Amino acid sequence: MTKLILGIFAVLVTFLPVHSQSDSPDLLKLARLHGVAFFVLEDKVIEDEIIEKIRLLDGSGQDPDFNLLIERMIPDAPKPNYSLIDTAGLLLNAKPYQLINDSVFTAKNRDRLQFAILGKSGKVKGDQKDLRVIEYPNNPELAEIDSTDVIRSFLRLWSSINYYYPYKDELPQHWDSVFLDYLPIFLKASRAENRAKQYNMGLHKLSAEINDSHVRLSEVFDKRAHNQAHRQAKKDKKAARKTAKQSPDTTEKKWMLFPVRFKAIDSCLYIAKLFPCAETEGLEIGDQVESINDWSVPQMQARYDELYANSNSVRRNFEMNRRNSWKSFTKRDTMRLKLKGVEADPKIMPKVEVTLSEYNSYLAPQQIKSPENEAGLVYLKISDDDKGEFKSKLKKSAKEDLPLIIDARDYPSGLFITLIPKYLSKKSQATASFYSSSTRYPGVYAYTSTYHMFFSNTADMLFKMLRIYPTHWQPFIPLVKTIDAPVVVLIDEATMSWGETTVMSIAAHKKENLTLIGRNTAGANGNIGLVQLAGQKELSFTRVIINDQCDQNYQRQGIPPDVYVAPSIPTPDHQDQDLILQTALDFLREQEKQAVME
Repeated sequence: MTKLILGIFAVLVTFLPVHSQSDSPDLLKLARLHGVAFFVLEDKVIEDEIIEKIRLLDGSGQDPDFNLLIERMIPDAPKPNYSLIDTAGLLLNAKPYQLINDSVFTAKNRDRLQFAILGKSGKVKGDQKDLRVIEYPNNPELAEIDSTDVIRSFLRLWSSINYYYPYKDELPQHWDSVFLDYLPIFLKASRAENRAKQYNMGLHKLSAEINDSHVRLSEVFDKRAHNQAHRQAKKDKKAARKTAKQSPDTTEKKWMLFPVRFKAIDSCLYIAKLFPCAETEGLEIGDQVESINDWSVPQMQARYDELYANSNSVRRNFEMNRRNSWKSFTKRDTMRLKLKGVEADPKIMPKVEVTLSEYNSYLAPQQIKSPENEAGLVYLKISDDDKGEFKSKLKKSAKEDLPLIIDARDYPSGLFITLIPKYLSKKSQATASFYSSSTRYPGVYAYTSTYHMFFSNTADMLFKMLRIYPTHWQPFIPLVKTIDAPVVVLIDEATMSWGETTVMSIAAHKKENLTLIGRNTAGANGNIGLVQLAGQKELSFTRVIINDQCDQNYQRQGIPPDVYVAPSIPTPDHQDQDLILQTALDFLREQEKQAVME
């Protein structure tokens, strides 16, 4: 019996991500040296040598011979502008950046490293590197990757975050520990018969460790193919319009869809939309769901967290609600829907035929209803794509002294949102501060620039976009009346990236009478970087720190509202009620009453 237990234990241990503690420092140094070879030297030969040494060192205890690698990486007489990327803990201590007296480097190599990194003066230079896309030449298809592709992609993903992700130190797990935990997983995948599947699963799990809403693991974006497809789609659309004119077809296209949508609030799931048909009889909007196809709600949420990197549970639920991802766990043509507190057997729900108009009426995500008929105020959405109407609403609020509601719960549709600041202030104000990584000292994010989103007129915008003069200059005075009335901005989990920058700009220019109503924004601001991986994959991640005008950072937390509106459980009578908008209307009415009383 004892032998049987020991045997089972031995088998289980082989599947655990383990690493030799004695080899861990050397493995981490090799990983960091890989970053030097990859990012700065762009030397594939040295990168391949490091990959091979990692393979040999893992579990073998062999000496990786760091001096030999360093000698190959640094020329005897480096050019004055030669530089090496370094990660804290390998070559340099923290400020004032003294070279580490590590026995793995000979005195000669330490001198050469110091010259290469610090230069003759020994002073740190503040040069920046704008990481956009790191390509993977001769990128194979997923089914064709070899064992070296697996290890190379793992190291490139890890090094990209280690060198260029500004919030690395705030991750739930130390990034060095992540490397040591995942190296055995990718080594095992590189040797597996189902290599592509194991590799793909490993990439998804590793990217989810980054815990940032900008992180996406997707197929490589082929811009040329995308443009060709776009041009072809335009031709097809034009041809379809011509055909429709000649022989009109009144039949609507139909899709096979599940006749239900769901909404998650915290750890609970509710029915939010129902298409009226025989398949949904007995169900009501607001019914709480216990499981879908035997997947409990916590299990589905945990699985989504495992596959996708999201900043928090609120953002995760928002993404799943928006995409109706709850149905993706079915992967069948029928759905076994179990309601909470209902003793009956799960309801078997097949897909039904739905037209586009029916989809929009019953199953589409909640549409924000405009209070156009509401007297005494102006309502503006940053997603509006009609510049003339957008501008006229700003003018109306300023001219008639009407309260303005700016709905920021969507992505801005165009650059004309930059019209807003000049209607809030006569003077340009700093909207945000940008911090970029140093090429010599990754992890050290130096101030790069202050971003201004203020344009007095069309000429001012043109000159700034062409960089004829900097964005903080204001040679023109805006010839428009500013809005003195109260301004309310609606925000929630859908307010992200450029939308969050828009909110920052409004807050910077409207110093008084401004109220944010709703829920925390997505906390996903900052320009992204892309690193391509084998199998036609690419990882996107935040590469630049963007702080607001007060130098406050909201990444992964979101901009908080002044008035918080909790998400509501759907009910048959109020399934389309927009509580955030209703709260804003009530808030403005109350302000108006108080003003009258005073």
